[in-house]
Amino acid sequence: MHELSPIESSAFKSLNKVITWFITLRWIACGGVAVVLLISHFIFHFRLSYGILYITTSIVILLNLLYSYYFFTYKKQYLQRREIHMFFQIQIIGDYLLLLILVFFSGFMENPLIFFFVFHIIITSFLFTSRIVTIYTTFLVLVIGGISLLQYIQILPVYTLFTEYGSMAPVVRLVQTAGFSALLIITAYLTTSIIRSEERRVGKECRS
Repeated sequence: MHELSPIESSAFKSLNKVITWFITLRWIACGGVAVVLLISHFIFHFRLSYGILYITTSIVILLNLLYSYYFFTYKKQYLQRREIHMFFQIQIIGDYLLLLILVFFSGFMENPLIFFFVFHIIITSFLFTSRIVTIYTTFLVLVIGGISLLQYIQILPVYTLFTEYGSMAPVVRLVQTAGFSALLIITAYLTTSIIRSEERRVGKECRS
């Protein structure tokens, strides 16, 4: 059973264009992250784990090269129904894991990049069923909450973004984590509710 949303399922050929947009956005994000890292490193001299951050960014670039080759060269910008499902899943899971690594080693809750997860939840809501969106959202909330809790009890280290100004108070990190988790859950719920409502409306119009 496929897990792409019903609207996209009825016109899945258009999803090939979405893949092009997805890969292009990732190239823009890679360039932006690389520039920010270089500026932070050599101009502002932030004390970050640059080795890990450069390696992670390089992995994102390498993966996007593989995605680009597979989609544009090997598949000639056209995937079948099952291939679209798997390709989106691979890209989204990869993005989630690599973004987690990037934000963890560069401030975590202090890093504005963590809000990119909201953007990913919205994209996931448009592409997949509510069940898949719930799985992704639950995973993010548990992982982000778990990391924050482990930092609070000092099992995981805290990589602060602004070392010279001091680290965020541990209890503030927990409060921010709770607020951000609520934001992810609300975003997933509202987005999927609106999309499924539109699917039902379109379905009724098609039957009438």
